[in-house]
Amino acid sequence: MVVSMSEREFSRLRVLMDIDSGRLRIGDAAQLLNISLRQVLRLRRDFRAHGAASLASKRRGRPRNNKLPAAVRELTMAIVKERYADFGPTLAVEKLRENHACLVSRETLRKWMIEDGLWIDRKHRLPPVHQPRHRRERVGELVQIDGSRHYWFENRGPEVTLIVYIDDATSRIQHAAHRPHDGRQLLGDVFAWKEERTLTHNLTVHYDKVLFMLEPNEITRPLARQRLMIVDYPDGRIAIRHKGLDLPYRTFDKLQKINQAAIVENKRLGEVLAYIAARQETQTEGRSKKAPRRRGQAERHMFKVS
Repeated sequence: MVVSMSEREFSRLRVLMDIDSGRLRIGDAAQLLNISLRQVLRLRRDFRAHGAASLASKRRGRPRNNKLPAAVRELTMAIVKERYADFGPTLAVEKLRENHACLVSRETLRKWMIEDGLWIDRKHRLPPVHQPRHRRERVGELVQIDGSRHYWFENRGPEVTLIVYIDDATSRIQHAAHRPHDGRQLLGDVFAWKEERTLTHNLTVHYDKVLFMLEPNEITRPLARQRLMIVDYPDGRIAIRHKGLDLPYRTFDKLQKINQAAIVENKRLGEVLAYIAARQETQTEGRSKKAPRRRGQAERHMFKVS
């Protein structure tokens, strides 16, 4: 006869065998097992009458007293399989209580879902696979941006965010700045192309074969013969800036081209405009090679695509 025993029951068996062999007194056995003398005597009596099987729990192999009826399990799992098969046990329990007045505990439902194959416990889940990412090969292919909010100036200033732009290939810091915000509006200025130009007496400035004419007012007139910053944004916007102030302007493109819309609108001059458009297509003159390329900006950009 094979008897299934727990570690606690097996330790009691060893103690009772020592008592019967005279190697251990009953009082010492009670202290060793942390039970009363009366209980030791009862265990010894049952051990002598029925052997080691008397020490095994009589409840082993029987259903628990608080076990839910099988009908409750079948009804609950039928609802879960029909409506909440892709839910986790915690969320499924909440939905069962809200919508079906089912008061099954979370752990009970977890066990039922594991038994029916709707859930996998952590011990049997496959470990997540994290694909290693190697550094980029060239400078500028990937720039990582991070921000850290801290009292960088100690008690000499408010709490600010340090925005840092780091090149992935070289770990070189491309740009760093303290800002009182999260730095999202700083992205455009960091990736924009910037060049300095001198403003003429006529309040004009040239950039990429386009003539920019500033609107004459009390701010722009004193700026004649001063250096201005041309900011060429990746989305196609152009800003003319002086000491952080964007100045209003008009443009005249020296490389203007005739499009199909102009030919359609001017029917009488259609043949002439078509001839001019064909000649313009054969011209090799284009934008400055030093300025950013504009292929991805298409019709949105003021310069179009040359």
